[in-house]
Amino acid sequence: SGRITMTALFQSADEVRRIQRFGYRLKQLQQCWPELARNHKALWLHDAAWQPLREAVEHLLVTYDWGESLVGLNLCLKPALDELVTHHLANTARAQGDHPLAQILGSLREDALWQREWTHALAETVFADTPASRGPVQSWASRWSAIALRAIGPLAAELDVLDAGAEQSVAVRIEGEMRARLSALD
Repeated sequence: SGRITMTALFQSADEVRRIQRFGYRLKQLQQCWPELARNHKALWLHDAAWQPLREAVEHLLVTYDWGESLVGLNLCLKPALDELVTHHLANTARAQGDHPLAQILGSLREDALWQREWTHALAETVFADTPASRGPVQSWASRWSAIALRAIGPLAAELDVLDAGAEQSVAVRIEGEMRARLSALD
């Protein structure tokens, strides 16, 4: 449990760094566009595109079973959101000429991939040690993957508008990636 705690603490530090990097980039962009993100709290609380994500986060905050919370966050919601932000938004930023944001998101993607790896390694260890845990984990993953896809759908649609030439929507691509990743737990 000490190793899990330390690994989770490293992930927490990554998240603090993520917030710091977004804050720095936002402040830089506000030098050119002072009104950018001025209404961020109202958007988070009331904008239709953000409400499914807000609801998912709020449900995670009151999921008191540690295992279910870990599955919901690290195997479902966070990877879906990371894929949206650190991959698809990074590509959009690059295409729009915002290379600093694309580079920041690329760096954060490395953290996100590491976080996926340690979580999958933990799941594999748990399954090897306690095979009966596979059923609850798969049940939680099924429930939370649906919540995660619903949460990122409206935000992914915003990127679809910017990436009109794509063969598949961002949400469909993320869903396929999530299904492939979760099938590794079977």
